[in-house]
Amino acid sequence: MKKEQAVENLDTLITNVEAARLSISDHLIVKIVAISKYNSQEDIQTLYEAGQRAYGENKVQDLKEKAENLDEFPLEWHFVGRLQKNKINNLIDIAPSLFQSLDSLELALELNKKLTVKNKKMNCLLQINSANEESKAGVKPEDAISIYNEIIENCPNIVLKGVMSIGAHVEDENEIKRSFELTKNIFDSLVDKGAIFQSTSDTEIIIQLIARSKRTNFVDKLIDALFQIQGGYSLVVMTGKKLIGVRDPFGIRPLVLGELDCLEGALASKFNL
Repeated sequence: MKKEQAVENLDTLITNVEAARLSISDHLIVKIVAISKYNSQEDIQTLYEAGQRAYGENKVQDLKEKAENLDEFPLEWHFVGRLQKNKINNLIDIAPSLFQSLDSLELALELNKKLTVKNKKMNCLLQINSANEESKAGVKPEDAISIYNEIIENCPNIVLKGVMSIGAHVEDENEIKRSFELTKNIFDSLVDKGAIFQSTSDTEIIIQLIARSKRTNFVDKLIDALFQIQGGYSLVVMTGKKLIGVRDPFGIRPLVLGELDCLEGALASKFNL
């Protein structure tokens, strides 16, 4: 693949995606993930030089090899294939940015079990077979909401980020559109019920996670929320006569203010108001 052709193709794609995005809303963010399963490492490097950063692979071994061999480049890897149970540990070790094809509750439970053993979390999308095609994996549309909520309830090491679907494999464009509309309706229903939250700031994410906790004590709700946060964070919350401030273990200044005896996962110092 020549760089000039890669740049031209990518520019055309970005232009088309941006036009579609702006026809819906100027507030949405769309990420282009290049499916690289048929491309060489040299092709990926050429696309990287053209500006593409996120790539998807459908085989665990191919993902492992490409991620390792292209480690010098700041690439974002997605796994988009059907995951066999005997490959779960391998995928966890690769640590993709997103596992897009979590296609059953059974797989979710097994994945969560092995994530727990390794003390890791994984971002996932629940795959929905909205086209109702036997050749496609994914949960049935009528079961999607209950399975999504069950994964949230029983798989704490899986961080569900939303849903995924592959359109109907037919020539009728209306049928293809209907399969995606069904997925969108399921997504909207999950948002309305609080199972998926869309936010514009980290503060809103924390508030949503606190609201979803089943604990009764506010501090316990806060701890539940913090356990689900990946990466760096800092937070200050006023609650009655208490001021609680938290910083993640990798923050510059460890800080917790308030009546809090212990907060695993954060460096803490206690201060009575």
